[in-house]
Amino acid sequence: MKAKSITLIVILIILGISILGLVYITSNKKYKDTSANIDDIKSNTTVLRAEIFEGKIDSTYKTKGKVLSNDPDKYIYTISVPVSKNDSFQLNKKLGDELKKGDILYSLNGKSYKVESDMKIVEYSEATEEKVINLLDYSKLHIVTEIEYDKVNLIGYDSEIKLSLEKQELAEESSFAGSVYRIGYEVKENGKVDLLIKPDNKLMPGLEVNIEVKLKSKDLSLYTLKQMIKKEGDKYYCEIETEDGKRQRRDIVIGESFTAYNDGVPVDYVEILKGVKAGEKAITDVLID
Repeated sequence: MKAKSITLIVILIILGISILGLVYITSNKKYKDTSANIDDIKSNTTVLRAEIFEGKIDSTYKTKGKVLSNDPDKYIYTISVPVSKNDSFQLNKKLGDELKKGDILYSLNGKSYKVESDMKIVEYSEATEEKVINLLDYSKLHIVTEIEYDKVNLIGYDSEIKLSLEKQELAEESSFAGSVYRIGYEVKENGKVDLLIKPDNKLMPGLEVNIEVKLKSKDLSLYTLKQMIKKEGDKYYCEIETEDGKRQRRDIVIGESFTAYNDGVPVDYVEILKGVKAGEKAITDVLID
């Protein structure tokens, strides 16, 4: 009986040691796996530094638009000229011709009739009793696009606008100017507002146009890269690199956001109203894709 008890105790001791060893190995493996994950995260990050800039903020907004093409009644001008056998009618231009404001379109019994804006003859009917001329009125055409609501205050009717479209036959881009025709007053479900632009060049309905709008400038503002700005609750802050290489948290008050384009690449900036000084270096860690 005593021998059986000793044997049972030995078995229990061996079993206990085995369980403890298994727990140790498992926990040690988990610890190593966790460490490996942390190392992976560290190896996938890099330090980004950006200066706190001061001065004039120049920014442009790029988007695409389309020449109005969904309402022909607005830009097709129809002229009907009743004629009799004794009338002398002459069309001074032919189908497809362009006319400038003041050009003579037709003559009737020696009297000339001029167009009041730049136009193009798109249809012509030579019926005996009535001549019908359909004209494309360029003055009624504009480019339709949208802009984010938070950019509306940065655009004015005097904003500088650069337009371009691709000439497929030449495989090169042609640029020309435009002007703001109308700024919408209703925010859509997508958070954008309509923006209508009048091109300086004659454009056909349906053309897609690249649009670059120079936004209003701000003087003596502090700003830095958007990536440097962090948020905690409803507060904003950034980290400033000190002279000894350490990081110092600064609570800040931000202003407007801006997008500038460097060789066509958009760069986002944020205005800082309070909390930093010009020339200081902001620092942050960013993940590497």
